Amino acid sequence: MPTVLPTPLPKSWIATLRMLAEYYVLVRPQIQLGVFPGHKNSRYCRKVLSEMFHLRLIGKTRRKVTFDEQRTGCPVYYLQQKGVFELVKATQDETFASASTARPRDDRLEHWIASSETHRKLRLAIVGQEYVDLPVFVNEWNKYRADGRDQYFLHVMLQQQPKLSCSPDAAFLLSVHGLTTAVYLESDLGTSYEAQVVARKHMGYHRLAESGLFRTRHFPDVTDSDFRVLLVTTDRWRRDRLVRHMKNCPGASRWRFAAVQDLTPESFLHECFMVDCEGEPKFLVKPPTGYTTLGLDVRRTPKATQANRNGAVVK
Repeated sequence: MPTVLPTPLPKSWIATLRMLAEYYVLVRPQIQLGVFPGHKNSRYCRKVLSEMFHLRLIGKTRRKVTFDEQRTGCPVYYLQQKGVFELVKATQDETFASASTARPRDDRLEHWIASSETHRKLRLAIVGQEYVDLPVFVNEWNKYRADGRDQYFLHVMLQQQPKLSCSPDAAFLLSVHGLTTAVYLESDLGTSYEAQVVARKHMGYHRLAESGLFRTRHFPDVTDSDFRVLLVTTDRWRRDRLVRHMKNCPGASRWRFAAVQDLTPESFLHECFMVDCEGEPKFLVKPPTGYTTLGLDVRRTPKATQANRNGAVVK
């Protein structure tokens, strides 16, 4: 095990630090897919992470989380202050200096890993194509606010009595030919009844839209008049139950629901991987001319056809 930091820092170490600066928390399989995509064996990735942890560039939690059904529990990795310093020095990029080094809360690990996995798939969908841009992605743990106040960027307190707030898990902007749309992300792990999830979430987003705070507080440059809420849940059965409970709520038209099994880098942008509150399949971004569908169908009963693929930037 090395006791002295290697000079220069290996490229794989810099790539690992970059990933943690961008995603905040990751498990080893996610890092391996991003930094060592051609490695079928995890031995080398584990060696790199062990050496970086030993040199206090990164930290890891004692508590383990399950990344997917095929793997046992994994510790969660995050940046240490020394890692931030070395990343800034290696890349000459001062923007990394604001990367979070806070130890993640044990009770939020599964939630944050689920959000980071959705974020990772979105990044992979964006890479390699020029039709859609991803100018902004913000996580719930980001504290930066445009007005300089040291408060969480996404959390909005709408009223005190009775208390009503909106706390998205993440949010991002999608841009196509200069048109931008805001999408808020909710990661549902199936730990609460569907009716409870809907009751806690729907009114906050509805008031966020009515008040216009999604624009003035979060995304002043967005061109779309409304936003979308993408809720990613555990499976299609739970997805459909959430749809039924949300259907008659105020602002239901802006909600989209997806099962994690349908959300892949290949399906994220132009495939109908999600459904609206009518159960109709929807895509996130209108496909470009000449796009050939993969034929993904997430419906439980056949309704819509290819003729439904029309409309604005985000459906």
